[in-house]
Amino acid sequence: MMSTGPTSHFVTLPNRLIVQANGKVDQGSLKLHYWEWEGRQPTIIFCHAASFHGRCYDPIINEALHGFHVIALDFRGHGRSQTHPPPYRFRWFAEDVLQFIETLNIPTNHLIGIGHSVGGYALSAAAALASKRLFQALLLLDPVIFSPSTYHESDTISFDANYIRRRKSQSSSVNDMISRLEKREPFSRWPQQTLRNYCTYALDENHKLVCEPEGEASIYETSTQFDSNIYPLIEKSKFINEIPIHIVRTSTATSSNPFDISPTNPDLYKSFRKGQDTQLENMKHFFPMEQPEIVVDLVKKYISEIIREMVSKKPIAIIIGVGPGLGASLAKRFATGGYSIGLIARKESSIQPVQKKLEQQGHTCSLSVTADASDISSMKNAFHTIRTKFGSDPEVLLYNASRFIYNSILDLKPDTLQNALNISVIGGLVASQEVLPSMVKQGKGTILFTGATASLRGSAKFAGCSVPKFALRSLSQSMARELGPKGIHVAHIIIDGQINTPNQMQSQPDRDINSFLNSDAIAETYWQLHVQPRSTWTQELDLRPSMEKF
Repeated sequence: MMSTGPTSHFVTLPNRLIVQANGKVDQGSLKLHYWEWEGRQPTIIFCHAASFHGRCYDPIINEALHGFHVIALDFRGHGRSQTHPPPYRFRWFAEDVLQFIETLNIPTNHLIGIGHSVGGYALSAAAALASKRLFQALLLLDPVIFSPSTYHESDTISFDANYIRRRKSQSSSVNDMISRLEKREPFSRWPQQTLRNYCTYALDENHKLVCEPEGEASIYETSTQFDSNIYPLIEKSKFINEIPIHIVRTSTATSSNPFDISPTNPDLYKSFRKGQDTQLENMKHFFPMEQPEIVVDLVKKYISEIIREMVSKKPIAIIIGVGPGLGASLAKRFATGGYSIGLIARKESSIQPVQKKLEQQGHTCSLSVTADASDISSMKNAFHTIRTKFGSDPEVLLYNASRFIYNSILDLKPDTLQNALNISVIGGLVASQEVLPSMVKQGKGTILFTGATASLRGSAKFAGCSVPKFALRSLSQSMARELGPKGIHVAHIIIDGQINTPNQMQSQPDRDINSFLNSDAIAETYWQLHVQPRSTWTQELDLRPSMEKF
């Protein structure tokens, strides 16, 4: 879950255009600040309006995005990020966002952008500039993207920002700034906590505005200049039309305060293949600060819809028998391969760490379900839960459940052996029957069973293991012969040796690492079996370390 509050971070972007002290524009290092709320995927990057900062949107982030991984960026010249002499150009904000995402190596397959005002421009322009799909979705709140005819072909300044330059930049304290602004519009319409957040992080250590009036004025003055025109970028982009982009704009067209007026082209949504437009009546440009509860509802609904769409587009792999070893590696490999992952294990303590790690690695679409592989109704309920969550049937089944039994044949109780058979064979049969109707209908699918040394030979005191494993191997052979002609690949993988699970490694600290099977390497083999061409399907494969005797 999300931490109680965000943590503060800095990142340095190399080779960015920066205005030097002498007024010359040159490349240099740019130090940007961002706030991070830890949580599950997807990652949401939140970009603010001009002259504000990332903490102005705390009510929205804390309410609508609770539990998600959120990054609120401070643009250059704002919040705690690096400042430089003006101007601050629109295009630079977009380029900064793109390089920020690339520098932090944020997984773009689970990245959603939410931007207000200039922040909306920066996110959409970054998406247009990117050499790949940058976002899974964008929510633009009254973005500063004018009609095409508004932009100039030169550095002509059409925005009179002189009144901004006359603003007071020095306060004696945060409270002094609050008491002054709470009497003025639009700040008088803000909730008290939002205003306090703004004032707290808008001032430097000397209680001076970080985004000084001269710098803020330059932002507006460059807003209609040629390099701020996003439309040519959209036309050239190969990827922005893949992104669902929802534009939420206000209806205010005239006002004595120019900052009440919506700067958004009413037809902007038509510029995006997956564009959507929503107009809010009786609201002003700073509606996220003035009426955060409206945006909370919007964001909650939007994120829910996008996650549902992300999940529905992915094929599903179900892994039964999940722990810190092979099960975890299989989950990671198939998630990396683009699959939604359904995890089934008997104990929640075995399964939750695996799902948490998947989410930390950027794999949003995973679901863990506790079920007993020896219990038919429990297994059926688990599959029902996964189908309901993902909305479709699995394309891959990886059956990894088994029970380890080591004792004399004289001590092996019939009910113990029966339980082991139920887990390995009946569980494997039930799981297969749950996925096969859809696989047969689609004419494709993969079912992989995990075997062991005991699948090939029965050793002394291992009857409790070898009998179920022999039976599972037989089941896989029968299924492969029946289902192969129907396009379903059934294979049996013999794990002939010990896997490098944490417990095995800790209990045998002096053992040569090369005498263990590496779980990630095994998982890669499962993946290669899954993607094998039909002309060269493997039915059985045995894996062992080079040092293992056989």
